[in-house]
Amino acid sequence: MSICRWELDKLFVVIEHERPGRNQLEAIARVIATEAGELPSGNALDHVFDASSGLTVYEAENAYSLSLVRHGSVQP
Repeated sequence: MSICRWELDKLFVVIEHERPGRNQLEAIARVIATEAGELPSGNALDHVFDASSGLTVYEAENAYSLSLVRHGSVQP
């Protein structure tokens, strides 16, 4: 059985949300990285936010958490 896209479109509602800005990404990173040395500063922190711009809140939380687990700090 083949389902066409327009048939599926009727089953779902898509809700558009704005992507988080730099301030919100920083707030997310500070919630994730709570220990000293886990969050970089200065230009290194700017690189983290540049790398995560365009991510959703959920994706940014996951990316920061994974970086913390793999590297011991939040990295771009």
